[in-house]
Amino acid sequence: MGIKNILKEGRDKAARIYIKMFRRDLSSKGEKVTSNSFFADCVENYERELADWENPYGYFLRADAWESRVGSAVKAYDKEGAGCEGADKDLKEFFHDESRVTFGGFEYVLIISEKAEPAIGWKVAVREGLETIGGYAPYVIYGDEDVLENEARRNPFFKPDFSPELLEQFNYFGEMVLVRKDKLMKACPDYSESDAPSSEQIAEIVRIVVLEKESEIEFNEGLSHAHFYKNVLHIPHILSHRIVGSAAEDCEEAIKKAASQYAMAVASKARDKAEDQAFDKTDDKVTDKGCNERDASSACKVSVIIPTKDHPDVLKTCVSSLREKTEYPMDMIEIIVVDNGSEEAKKAEYEAMAAQYDYEYVYDPKPFNFSYMNNVGAKKATGELLLLLNDDTEVIDPSWLSKMVTYARRPEVGAVGAKLLYANTNKIQHAGVTNLAVGPSHKILALDDSENYYFGRNKLNYNMLSVTGACLLVSKEKYDEVGGLSEDLKVAYNDIDFCFKLFEHGYRSVQCNGAVLYHYESLTRGMDEGNEEKYKRLLAEKDKLYGMHPWAKGFDPFYNPNLIDNSSDYLPATKDCTKNTDSFSKLLDKEGPVPAESFMVRARLDRIQLQLRNTEDDVDFIWLDGWGFVR
Repeated sequence: MGIKNILKEGRDKAARIYIKMFRRDLSSKGEKVTSNSFFADCVENYERELADWENPYGYFLRADAWESRVGSAVKAYDKEGAGCEGADKDLKEFFHDESRVTFGGFEYVLIISEKAEPAIGWKVAVREGLETIGGYAPYVIYGDEDVLENEARRNPFFKPDFSPELLEQFNYFGEMVLVRKDKLMKACPDYSESDAPSSEQIAEIVRIVVLEKESEIEFNEGLSHAHFYKNVLHIPHILSHRIVGSAAEDCEEAIKKAASQYAMAVASKARDKAEDQAFDKTDDKVTDKGCNERDASSACKVSVIIPTKDHPDVLKTCVSSLREKTEYPMDMIEIIVVDNGSEEAKKAEYEAMAAQYDYEYVYDPKPFNFSYMNNVGAKKATGELLLLLNDDTEVIDPSWLSKMVTYARRPEVGAVGAKLLYANTNKIQHAGVTNLAVGPSHKILALDDSENYYFGRNKLNYNMLSVTGACLLVSKEKYDEVGGLSEDLKVAYNDIDFCFKLFEHGYRSVQCNGAVLYHYESLTRGMDEGNEEKYKRLLAEKDKLYGMHPWAKGFDPFYNPNLIDNSSDYLPATKDCTKNTDSFSKLLDKEGPVPAESFMVRARLDRIQLQLRNTEDDVDFIWLDGWGFVR
């Protein structure tokens, strides 16, 4: 339906407009401008923009260079053919069989269920991906996927690089994978290529091949795409289309399954208590075995380190909720409160609370240095696990610590983070840290946690490059191995630096979204963004962070490069709204009177938000959220 017909029916059908404007005077433009020439020249583009906002993935498919490259490669293959003398040798090798790929002397078998079909050019993507990884042949290869329905593509799943903890919860690899034949036959000797496997069979094959002897991170700054898991290769392109169901539906099932399993575990525990078969603490004492060697049902001793100053009322909420609401053996929780110089009256309150809530009080008056305070606590800790916890947090989920310990005790896992909500709300504050081009960022910020965002990013437990230090669990051995928190980063990014160091040492981190706490956000120290001096320090510390880890600048293996890199949502990366409003921009640039009889274009602003600069050399800009429409 054309714009004229839509408007005649009185409908405000229009494109949502996001415009980033750098220090621009908005007062003289945007209210009304003439649209005669616009309507004549740009109506087709405008209608396309309307469709783009309803389906941003459509714009991605048109704008993405990969789609054009794939088309060219397929045409070249169709023209030359594998049997022609003039055909490219790489094409001959790569396309020698419809369902197989040969690379580095190894043969890969395509395993695909009846729920999916290969995307055009998947072989080109696989070949190029293999060529980037530097001389080794991974066991399993997987790619991104979308849904193909009525010849239209939608619902792309742009996946992270290999994420073992996510794979445990659902087969995010999807309905199509390539498995190295020698490993496939060794792990599944009865596998037959004659029949299409079921989804369950693919998931089982993947887990047997990959997780039985789990791939370890191999840190290598030289890899162009930094594939740190030698045995698993993720190709960040659409390799398959789902024609039955979708990855989103699979994810929803995984979330329901996890919730059901948790509910059954809670019910079982309640029955045990009713029958007086509660946890026998005599079995939970620390023995000569390490935490990772003991039975999974036993408890590790956790040392909780809480920096604080001048806010005993805030700390009381934290430690009282920890002691009273946490379902974990209390004799296996050690609390160490580190005070960097409270005034005498406040110090006396802290000391009085120490006996009530059973914590060790360390008074060490010094200028604020979050890293130093945690390092002091770590030196005094006797637990096998260290929990870095802000004093402005509050426990609301009884099982939070047990859930985090489950991951932190794994030898290959580094830091484990909790999901934090804004206090007394259901709005997300922290659900892992993504390393975007603009710096470490919190995705899905301030969104309602009752919803499921982008394939369970707030519901399932995801591997992340970093987690927040406001609630971070790690083994003491690993903490010491990487040198603890860097005291050169006194206030900000010390948790990110710590996670980067763990990654460099071969450990992956986990965002445990099943563990939920409230966070009152810097009640003790105050916020950085509202103070110019503090904000300058924040930017300086970010520069220092990337100076210490240059490989990490704009890179995150657990965040797909096809996703937007400067926002808290999960739009496709090429949906750069500042470049997709050409016709609207023309309107803003027009001058002159507005004929009353002509079509009009109006800009209505729903929200104006200041976006702070990301570096010292950058500038602040204004983010406009509103609508543009013709009438």
